[in-house]
Amino acid sequence: MIPREKLDKFQIEAIDYLKNGYNVVVSAPTGTGKTAIIDHVIVDWINQGERVIYTGPLKALCNQKFRDFGKLLGQENVGLITGDEVVNETAPMLVMTTEVLRNMLQEDTLYPLPKMVVFDEIHYIADEQRGAAWEESIVLLPNETLILGLSATVPNAEELATWIEIIKGRETVVVKHHERAVPLKMFGIIKETGIAPLNKVRRIVERNKSRKKLFKAVAHTEIISELEEKGLLPALYFLFNRRKVEAFARELGTYKNFSNNQEKRTIRHFINSYITDVPEDAIPFIEKMCPLLVRGIGYHHAGLVPHAKRLVEMLFERRLLKVVYCTSTFALGVNMPARTVCFDSVIKFDGTTFRPLKNIEFFQKAGRAGRRGIDKEGYVIVRFDPKDHEEIPVYDERHLEPIESAFRLSYNSIVNLLDREPYERIMQFLNSSLWSFQHESEKEELKSTLMQYKDKLNALPSFTCEYSEELMDARKAELEALIQKDQNILSSIEEALNSQDLSNRKRRRLMEKKKAVVEEIIRSEYALKSLHLETCEFCVHKVQCRAVERKKKYYSKKIAQLERKLRYLDSYLIQEFEGKCKVLQELGHCDSELNLKFGAEIVKRLHIEELLVTELVLEGFLDRLEPETLGAVLTCIGREPDRLKSNKSKYLNRKIKKEIEELADFIKEIEERYLGAPVSCQINWGFADAAYLWTQGEDLAQIVKKTGMYEGDIISSLRQGLDLCKQLKRVYAEVPGFREMPAYENIKETYDRMEKPILREFSP
Repeated sequence: MIPREKLDKFQIEAIDYLKNGYNVVVSAPTGTGKTAIIDHVIVDWINQGERVIYTGPLKALCNQKFRDFGKLLGQENVGLITGDEVVNETAPMLVMTTEVLRNMLQEDTLYPLPKMVVFDEIHYIADEQRGAAWEESIVLLPNETLILGLSATVPNAEELATWIEIIKGRETVVVKHHERAVPLKMFGIIKETGIAPLNKVRRIVERNKSRKKLFKAVAHTEIISELEEKGLLPALYFLFNRRKVEAFARELGTYKNFSNNQEKRTIRHFINSYITDVPEDAIPFIEKMCPLLVRGIGYHHAGLVPHAKRLVEMLFERRLLKVVYCTSTFALGVNMPARTVCFDSVIKFDGTTFRPLKNIEFFQKAGRAGRRGIDKEGYVIVRFDPKDHEEIPVYDERHLEPIESAFRLSYNSIVNLLDREPYERIMQFLNSSLWSFQHESEKEELKSTLMQYKDKLNALPSFTCEYSEELMDARKAELEALIQKDQNILSSIEEALNSQDLSNRKRRRLMEKKKAVVEEIIRSEYALKSLHLETCEFCVHKVQCRAVERKKKYYSKKIAQLERKLRYLDSYLIQEFEGKCKVLQELGHCDSELNLKFGAEIVKRLHIEELLVTELVLEGFLDRLEPETLGAVLTCIGREPDRLKSNKSKYLNRKIKKEIEELADFIKEIEERYLGAPVSCQINWGFADAAYLWTQGEDLAQIVKKTGMYEGDIISSLRQGLDLCKQLKRVYAEVPGFREMPAYENIKETYDRMEKPILREFSP
C-alpha cells in the first residue's frame, strides 16, 4: 500500500471525506491511482471490525481485486462472489459483480450491512445492457451505508453525485483529478507524414479525401519496427477484428523477436509454472500461442479461453511481452499500462453500422499509454487507412460524453418489487432512478420553452373580419342550394342513361351534359371549402392576418410537440412498469390488483429470459429433455441472434426448436400489445451444437474443430447456460412441489455434466 505521505492530493481528499461520513464520487483518468483510495479506507475499517463490499463490472476485474485485496488484508479476510465462484462469503471484505449485489439487495440477503460499498467503473451505469444493475443497487442500498463511486473522467460527475445525495439523504462530494499521472502525446501515421501530431495528420487525410486524392496507409509491422527503433515499446495494438488480432501477431512473429535468451527462459519457466494450475482443456490453446509469447509477442481477445487471456495479461504485467495485439476487452477494467498505444483504426462496427470511436471509448484505450513511475509521457498512435470512409473526429479528453442513465426494469425486478413493496413505494423507487433525475432538469427546460411559446401565441394580434357572419352564411346557403340542384339534375341524367331505348346520339348528348354538371358540382364544392379564403381576398387585413395565421400554426405545432415530450417524460418509466405488469398479468403471474400468483415464484428466481424460461417450466417442457439437449437449449436462451452467422443446429431436434420459438413468439405478441415492441425472448441456436457436444463430454479442442467457433465464445455461452441451469436448480429446490418433478434430477445431472474447471473465471 502506498504510504499516505506519497499519495496525491485528490486521493487524500477522497479518503478524508469517506472517513468523515460523506459519500464520494471520484472522477479521474485511467491509471491515476483511484484504487489507492480503497486500500487506505478498507485497511482501517476492516481492522475496526467493519464490513466493506467492492463491486466491479467484470469477473476478470473482480478476480484481480480479490487477489490484490488478499495480499493487502490477508486472504482469510477477503471473499469473492461471482456467478462462477463463492469463496469465503462471510469475510469482512467481499468482492462481487454489481449484479450479485443487486440480487442480494432484492432478496434482502445482504447481512450484516457493510460500512461502505465501492462501485468501481461507476460510469457503467450508462451501459445499455447492464446499467440498470448499478442504479437499482444504489437506490436499494440502505442509506446508512457509505458509497464510493470510482469513474473515468466524465463531464457530469456532479450530476451523478447530486442524484446520490438526494436519494440517499447523505452529503455526496465529487473529487476530481484532471491530470494524468503520465501525460499523453497523440500522433497519427500515414506514409506521407510518418508519425506526426494526430490533428495534423487528420487534417491532411480529410483534405485528401475531399479532393478525392488517396494517401498511403502504413503496415502494422512498419509501425512496430519504428516504435522499437525509437525505444517506444512495450505497445498495445488495438484492432476491432479477432482474426486480424491473431493474424497480425503471427505476421509480426515471423520476423521479429523481442526477447533475449534470459527473457525467453523466464517466459518458458513462467508458462510451465502457470499451466500446472490450468484446467486440462485450456492447455492446447495456451500451447498454441507459446511460440509467440516466447518471442515477446502476445494477442488478447474475447474469443480466447480465459486462462490464455490471463496468461497474456500476467506476462505483460511483468514486462515480458513487448507487443500485444488486442481488442477492446484488454481496455476494460484490468490495469495493464504500456508505453505506447496504437490504433489500427478508430472506425468500428457496432453491430449496426461503421462509426468512429466516441471520445470516452477512445480514451478508455488510449489511457493505457504511459506507465506511472516509469514513463514521462505516454504515446498514442492512430493509423489512418484510405479504406475508412467515415470522418475521423477530433479526440479531446476535455469533451467526453456525459453519463446517461440506461435504466430499464426487468420482469425479475418488477416481481421482486411487487413481492416486497406497496405500489406507492414502487412509484417512489422509479422516481428515485437516475433516469428520472436526469430528465427532471430536461422537463424544467421543456416547461420553460412551452411557456414561452404559449406567451407568443397569446401575444399574437387578432383582426375583426370585415365580412359579417350573415354574408358568409348567405353565400354558404347559396352554394349548398346550387350543389343540391346540380345533384338532382345529375340523378335525372343517370336515370335516363339507364334506359334501353336511347339512341346513340341522345346517349352522347346526355353523357356530355353529365360531364358538364359534374364539373359544375366540383367547382361549387371547391368554392364552398374555400369560402373563407374567397372572402379574405377582399379584406384590408389580408397580408397581416395571413402572417399571423402562419405564426399561430407554427406556435401551436411547437406547443403540441413539447406537450407530447413532457407527457412522455412524465410517464415513461411508469408506463413501462405498468405495461410489463400487464404482460405478467396476461401470462397469469399476477392479477389485475398486482397480487402475485404461482408463476411469479419462478420469475423472481430467474435472471435470464425470465418469461420464456418460466413458461418452459410451467409447460413441463424441461421434464422431457435429455441432459445434452437441455444443456444445448439453456445455452442458447438469452443469447443475441447473430445475423451474420448460421442459427442452424446439427444435433438439436427441429421439433424442440419449433416449440420453444412458438412459445417465444406468443410472449413477444403479448409484449408488442402492451409495450409497443418485443423486449425479451432472445435465442441464438448457433451455440446449440457446442453445448450439446460439451454436455456429452467432448473436450473443448474437439468442439472448436467440429463447430469452427472461437473457444472463448464457446466458454462464454456455456457459462451463461450453466448460470441459467444453476438458477433452475434453485427454482426446483425452492418452489413448493417442484422437487418431486422429473426435471429437477434432469437439471442437476445437466449442471454436473456442464460444470467443469475451465468454465470458472476464478483463478487464485
